[in-house]
Amino acid sequence: MTKNEKKYFLFSNLFISIVGIVYFIFKNFMVLETEYGVRPHSSTSFWLHFHIVTVPILVLGVGYLLPIHILPKLKRGNSPRKVSGIFLISTFLVMVVSGYLLQMGLSSEFNRVTGWLHSIISGIWISIILWHIRLKI
Repeated sequence: MTKNEKKYFLFSNLFISIVGIVYFIFKNFMVLETEYGVRPHSSTSFWLHFHIVTVPILVLGVGYLLPIHILPKLKRGNSPRKVSGIFLISTFLVMVVSGYLLQMGLSSEFNRVTGWLHSIISGIWISIILWHIRLKI
Protein backbone atom coordinates (compact mmCIF):
# COMPACT_ATOMS: atom_id res chain seq x y z
CA MET A 1 0.00 0.00 0.00
CA THR A 2 1.19 3.46 -0.76
CA LYS A 3 1.22 6.22 1.82
CA ASN A 4 -1.81 7.91 0.23
CA GLU A 5 -3.79 4.65 0.21
CA LYS A 6 -3.06 4.18 3.91
CA LYS A 7 -4.13 7.75 4.64
CA TYR A 8 -7.37 7.36 2.69
CA PHE A 9 -8.20 4.09 4.41
CA LEU A 10 -7.30 5.31 7.90
CA PHE A 11 -9.15 8.61 7.62
CA SER A 12 -12.23 7.02 6.05
CA ASN A 13 -12.29 4.52 8.94
CA LEU A 14 -11.92 7.24 11.55
CA PHE A 15 -14.49 9.52 9.90
CA ILE A 16 -17.14 6.80 9.57
CA SER A 17 -16.41 5.56 13.10
CA ILE A 18 -16.85 9.03 14.55
CA VAL A 19 -20.14 9.50 12.68
CA GLY A 20 -21.29 6.07 13.89
CA ILE A 21 -20.35 6.87 17.49
CA VAL A 22 -22.21 10.18 17.34
CA TYR A 23 -25.27 8.37 15.98
CA PHE A 24 -24.97 5.73 18.73
CA ILE A 25 -24.85 8.46 21.40
CA PHE A 26 -27.86 10.28 19.96
CA LYS A 27 -29.85 7.06 19.57
CA ASN A 28 -29.16 5.64 23.02
CA PHE A 29 -28.51 8.61 25.31
CA MET A 30 -30.17 11.68 23.78
CA VAL A 31 -33.84 10.81 24.14
CA LEU A 32 -36.47 13.42 24.91
CA GLU A 33 -39.27 13.11 27.41
CA THR A 34 -42.45 14.51 25.90
CA GLU A 35 -46.06 14.49 26.94
CA TYR A 36 -46.52 11.57 24.53
CA GLY A 37 -43.64 9.51 25.95
CA VAL A 38 -39.98 9.02 25.18
CA ARG A 39 -38.96 10.25 21.71
CA PRO A 40 -35.63 10.16 19.91
CA HIS A 41 -33.68 13.39 19.63
CA SER A 42 -34.46 15.32 16.46
CA SER A 43 -30.84 14.97 15.22
CA THR A 44 -30.84 11.18 15.51
CA SER A 45 -32.29 10.72 12.03
CA PHE A 46 -29.69 13.06 10.50
CA TRP A 47 -26.79 11.11 12.05
CA LEU A 48 -28.24 7.77 10.94
CA HIS A 49 -28.64 8.97 7.35
CA PHE A 50 -25.20 10.62 7.39
CA HIS A 51 -23.67 7.33 8.56
CA ILE A 52 -25.50 5.38 5.84
CA VAL A 53 -24.41 7.84 3.14
CA THR A 54 -20.75 7.88 4.20
CA VAL A 55 -20.25 4.14 4.70
CA PRO A 56 -19.78 3.49 0.94
CA ILE A 57 -16.50 5.44 1.28
CA LEU A 58 -15.19 2.58 3.44
CA VAL A 59 -16.74 -0.16 1.30
CA LEU A 60 -15.14 1.42 -1.77
CA GLY A 61 -11.79 1.50 0.04
CA VAL A 62 -11.99 -2.19 0.95
CA GLY A 63 -13.01 -3.03 -2.62
CA TYR A 64 -10.01 -1.08 -3.89
CA LEU A 65 -7.67 -2.84 -1.47
CA LEU A 66 -8.97 -6.31 -2.26
CA PRO A 67 -6.94 -6.95 -5.45
CA ILE A 68 -3.90 -4.81 -4.60
CA HIS A 69 -3.41 -5.63 -0.91
CA ILE A 70 -5.73 -8.21 0.65
CA LEU A 71 -5.60 -11.05 -1.91
CA PRO A 72 -1.82 -10.84 -2.54
CA LYS A 73 -1.15 -10.90 1.23
CA LEU A 74 -3.44 -13.91 1.69
CA LYS A 75 -1.60 -15.82 -1.05
CA ARG A 76 1.80 -15.20 0.53
CA GLY A 77 3.25 -17.25 3.33
CA ASN A 78 3.17 -16.25 6.95
CA SER A 79 3.19 -12.57 7.66
CA PRO A 80 3.12 -10.81 11.03
CA ARG A 81 -0.18 -9.10 10.22
CA LYS A 82 -1.90 -11.95 8.39
CA VAL A 83 -3.97 -13.06 11.38
CA SER A 84 -5.26 -9.56 12.03
CA GLY A 85 -5.97 -9.17 8.31
CA ILE A 86 -8.06 -12.35 8.20
CA PHE A 87 -9.89 -11.20 11.32
CA LEU A 88 -10.52 -7.82 9.68
CA ILE A 89 -12.00 -9.45 6.57
CA SER A 90 -14.42 -11.48 8.68
CA THR A 91 -15.44 -8.53 10.89
CA PHE A 92 -15.89 -6.36 7.79
CA LEU A 93 -18.29 -8.88 6.30
CA VAL A 94 -20.29 -9.07 9.54
CA MET A 95 -20.37 -5.24 9.71
CA VAL A 96 -21.65 -4.88 6.16
CA VAL A 97 -24.27 -7.64 6.45
CA SER A 98 -25.53 -6.43 9.83
CA GLY A 99 -25.72 -2.84 8.55
CA TYR A 100 -27.69 -4.00 5.54
CA LEU A 101 -30.06 -6.05 7.72
CA LEU A 102 -30.62 -3.02 9.96
CA GLN A 103 -31.73 -0.98 6.96
CA MET A 104 -34.23 -3.67 5.99
CA GLY A 105 -36.04 -3.26 9.33
CA LEU A 106 -37.30 -6.83 9.69
CA SER A 107 -38.61 -6.65 13.27
CA SER A 108 -37.92 -4.54 16.34
CA GLU A 109 -36.37 -7.41 18.34
CA PHE A 110 -34.24 -8.52 15.38
CA ASN A 111 -33.11 -4.92 14.80
CA ARG A 112 -32.22 -4.50 18.48
CA VAL A 113 -29.99 -7.59 18.48
CA THR A 114 -28.53 -6.80 15.06
CA GLY A 115 -27.87 -3.20 16.12
CA TRP A 116 -25.89 -4.30 19.15
CA LEU A 117 -23.99 -6.85 17.04
CA HIS A 118 -23.20 -4.13 14.50
CA SER A 119 -22.02 -1.75 17.24
CA ILE A 120 -19.81 -4.33 18.95
CA ILE A 121 -18.28 -5.61 15.70
CA SER A 122 -17.67 -2.03 14.56
CA GLY A 123 -15.82 -1.27 17.79
CA ILE A 124 -13.71 -4.39 17.32
CA TRP A 125 -13.12 -3.44 13.67
CA ILE A 126 -11.77 0.04 14.41
CA SER A 127 -9.56 -1.27 17.23
CA ILE A 128 -8.04 -3.99 15.07
CA ILE A 129 -7.67 -1.77 11.99
CA LEU A 130 -5.72 0.81 14.00
CA TRP A 131 -3.48 -1.96 15.31
CA HIS A 132 -3.15 -3.51 11.84
CA ILE A 133 -2.13 -0.21 10.23
CA ARG A 134 -0.08 0.81 13.33
CA LEU A 135 -0.33 4.47 12.30
CA LYS A 136 2.71 4.30 10.00
CA ILE A 137 1.70 7.10 7.69
